[in-house]
Order: sequence, then C-alpha cells, then structure tokens
Amino acid sequence: MDALLAAPDRETAQGRRDHALLLFLYNSGTRAEEAAQLLVGELALAGGSVKIRGKGGKERYCPLWPSTVAELTTLIADRSASAAVFLNRCGHPITRFGIHTLVERYVRKAQIQMPSLATKRISPHTIRHASAYYTTFQSSFILKTIGPDQARSAGVYGHRAGLLLPVAVPPVVTNSVSR
Repeated sequence: MDALLAAPDRETAQGRRDHALLLFLYNSGTRAEEAAQLLVGELALAGGSVKIRGKGGKERYCPLWPSTVAELTTLIADRSASAAVFLNRCGHPITRFGIHTLVERYVRKAQIQMPSLATKRISPHTIRHASAYYTTFQSSFILKTIGPDQARSAGVYGHRAGLLLPVAVPPVVTNSVSR
C-alpha cells in the first residue's frame, strides 16, 4: 500500500487529490461508489470521522486517521457542505469509473518501485479488502468500517490483500481515532 500511496505527485493539485482519495479508500474501506458520492457535510473532521452512505441506504460511521483528516482538510477548503469531496479534473464529482481508472493508473506507476504488482489485480475493491484485512488485525473497528455484512468476507480475501499491508503506518489505537 505504501508504494501505491507514494505514486501520486503531491506537488500538483491532482496528485494531492489522488493521494487523499487513495488514503481515504484505504482508511475507510469504502466502495468506489461510496467514495464518489461522499459530500463535504458528511465529514466530521474535527471529530475524526465520516458518515458513509452505503448500499441499500445503509449509513455507517468510520473513524479517520489523523493523516487522512489532514489530507481531506486541505482538499475541501472553501467548499460548501453539499459539495462532493472528490472532484475530477473538470471540477465535477468523480465517478466510480474515474476512481477505478485512477487506481489502475497509480498501480502501473507503483510497479516501477514494486514490480510484483504487475502480477496482481489491484482495484478499489482490493483496497477495500486490504483495509478490512488490516483493520481485522488491528482493532475492533471492522464492523464500523466496512459494515457487518462484509466482515466475514474480509478473511477470505485477506491473503490476496496482504501485499497492500502498510509498512510505515502505526497501528490503530482501539479507543481513539488516531493512527
């Protein structure tokens, strides 16, 4: 996951947006569609959490790591509560297809530093399972993060996501939102 997060050029506005999106996907375990429809008003950055609108109209709350809060705070500066968090290059809300394309682009770029990625199928859903796998071993936040319906499948896909486990990210503290 470190190689994927390092791939965007954070010197550019698009690179900062892309890094924030990749970090958010990994932190929250959201589906691409959930991230695409995320609104500024659903972020509670002061409290370090986000309300996620999932499948079937279900809502859940997810803690955010301080690094994710910092990236999102910069990203959404001066936006209204009804604005989308993640915008495409034209300033319109990004789509789930745009998120898939973004992930594929950075996987190709990350392959330069980690050639073994060339043999893996990495998608936003793979990042979701990597998040669940990591969270399963780090805290009891799993049900809040990906929802109870997905908790059982996390272990099934964990071995596939193992390549995405972080090296340089400290563990989640159970009674806190810091990471």
